[in-house]
Amino acid sequence: MRLRSTYLVLPLACAAAGALAQETTERQPLEITVTRPNLEEGIPAGIAADTIDAGAIARSPAQSLPALMAQEPGVQFRDLFGGYGGARAYIDLRGFGAVATQNTLTLLNGRRLNDIDNAGVEFINIPPGSIRRIEILRGNSAAVLYGDGAVGGSVNIITRPGGGTSGNAAQGAIGAFGLREGRAFAARSSRDWSIAADGNTLFSDGWRENNKLEQRGVNLELRRFGAAREWYGTFAADAQHLGLPGARRVELKGDDLEVWLNPRGATTPNDFVDQTGIRTVVGTSRLLAGGGELVLDGGVRIKQQDSIVKSPFGPDFDTTTNSRLATYSFTPRIRWEPDGRVPRGIVGLDYYYSDYNQLNHGEDPHILVHRYDLKQHSLAVYGQGDRPLGRATDLSAGLRLQHIRFIGGDILNPQATITFGGDPFDGHRESARFNDDQWAGHLGVEHTLTGGVVLFGRLGRAFRLPTVDERVLSSARYDSFALHTQTSWDAEVGSRWRVGTINLRASLYQMDLKNEMHFNAETFLNENLAPTRRRGMEAGAEVALSRTLGVDLGVAYTRATFREGPNGGNDLPLVSKWTGAAALWWEFRPEWTLTTTVTGFGWRRMENDDDAAGPRIPGEGLLDLKVSSRQGAWMVAAQVNNLFDASYFNYAVRSSSTPTTYNAYPLPGRSWRVEAGLRF
Repeated sequence: MRLRSTYLVLPLACAAAGALAQETTERQPLEITVTRPNLEEGIPAGIAADTIDAGAIARSPAQSLPALMAQEPGVQFRDLFGGYGGARAYIDLRGFGAVATQNTLTLLNGRRLNDIDNAGVEFINIPPGSIRRIEILRGNSAAVLYGDGAVGGSVNIITRPGGGTSGNAAQGAIGAFGLREGRAFAARSSRDWSIAADGNTLFSDGWRENNKLEQRGVNLELRRFGAAREWYGTFAADAQHLGLPGARRVELKGDDLEVWLNPRGATTPNDFVDQTGIRTVVGTSRLLAGGGELVLDGGVRIKQQDSIVKSPFGPDFDTTTNSRLATYSFTPRIRWEPDGRVPRGIVGLDYYYSDYNQLNHGEDPHILVHRYDLKQHSLAVYGQGDRPLGRATDLSAGLRLQHIRFIGGDILNPQATITFGGDPFDGHRESARFNDDQWAGHLGVEHTLTGGVVLFGRLGRAFRLPTVDERVLSSARYDSFALHTQTSWDAEVGSRWRVGTINLRASLYQMDLKNEMHFNAETFLNENLAPTRRRGMEAGAEVALSRTLGVDLGVAYTRATFREGPNGGNDLPLVSKWTGAAALWWEFRPEWTLTTTVTGFGWRRMENDDDAAGPRIPGEGLLDLKVSSRQGAWMVAAQVNNLFDASYFNYAVRSSSTPTTYNAYPLPGRSWRVEAGLRF
């Protein structure tokens, strides 16, 4: 790992320390807290969790929410393009590499955002200014309340409610690579109702050729209040166009060092993807006697995606894909928390129905080759609660039972026969039907010692269902859609404690998995792996050096390995063993804050390098800076990312035929951004 970025942190720290002698005694401290979120958001006792509050989000120089969360211990992220907002950037909790999006569950106000396809959650659609806090739950502790996919961890993004305020705000930004960004917010409320709306647009030419990004989104929230009841509805819509420049080929022995000589070039100058989506939630909540609450709500998410990919093997292998995914949900539940104390708990029922259709075309976009029609029903009941075991000990336990039914089929146009590897695809594919019953469990305990030291531990089981994209690529003849459900057992112990103005936390964990899903580059199929394992350590500290100066530190060791099979003992691809981050913030004048962050990640194996025989993705250390201020109704900020203009990438694919060749996705060099906003 290169540590040159730290050379700027030390002078900044010294300068900030020298300025402390000039601070006035009347200045109020910037607050640092480690909060244990409550069960209402799905967080039981006995787990490792961190909270990023609105203040930390506002002062961070991170370019996107994934980059922001990657500064927390144990959180890695993958980015192919590095644009502002994080289009197609994904987070990885506890080392899942290429399948991180399917093993990290993302929630918005406690509702699932993950779909049953391989596409990850588009964090760019969530305006950072609308977020009240982000809760990061490590391990499979959220599997009981939210179901499949919560294997490596969960992220719950809590937005600011629109009720109770009236006002308007506008914000604009410009930056490197043709960045133009604008946001607007308006809210009105009374005693009985509230309405809030915000919209955002983002345009960027991109650091690389054919990497243009156009993003638009709108959010609307309606609420009506009663004496003991509330009705609410939310609606969001977004549209995105993204150019796909492709990977840059690297030959380790020879003159073809394309990724270094021209990292900003495009290998695929005509590829792109267009995506539109809508999501809506309607519901009501009613207070019950004794401190309980009944919630009845449901939602709809619809995503349409169109893409054109030009094949390097010639126009006969070009593909045009049109897909539509609709997800319908109904999630009633009852929560109770008498007088704000334990025992507290939640019981509920989840029903999800997903309908996926894909039209796959060949060289001629007017000739249909494949038509996939996949449907999935999921019905679950669950319960989870906390209760005290004496004055200093809390116990939490939960169980989820889930039934899944999958129906899938493929119809091939007999007039568009394709021959690949001598195997012709033709005819009608019969539908495949699967039924599966799974369960998730959680058992956790916390014990408080004298001096504010908290010990915790937990044991849990989780599962992950195959996505529709994985099922489509699970058979050489596209007629089985068969993959086994992935299961995992997870154990963890740790501690949290406070010493004066220092908050510390650390934990150790082990996760054993069966039937983990993985893409085989030699067969071009998805398959279930032999048993795998994750082990690791995560530690963090929040230190208030003074009323105006603070440091956040984090480090993690993540070891993801094959337990059995021909690659037993080898590292799984795309997972750095060591990661770390440091953030220093300094209020050098009233209402003016300087933040500098260093993010470091160690080397990792490339995708397809299961036998650990290929080159590695090198580690790197990156430094970002931001100065921000809020003066009355005005807000201004300026930032620089990748200050030392490092050349790096965090995703690469090893060639399965030529060991000395790989394809990499280089990420941006130095960039800048300035913004201003007004509340009125």
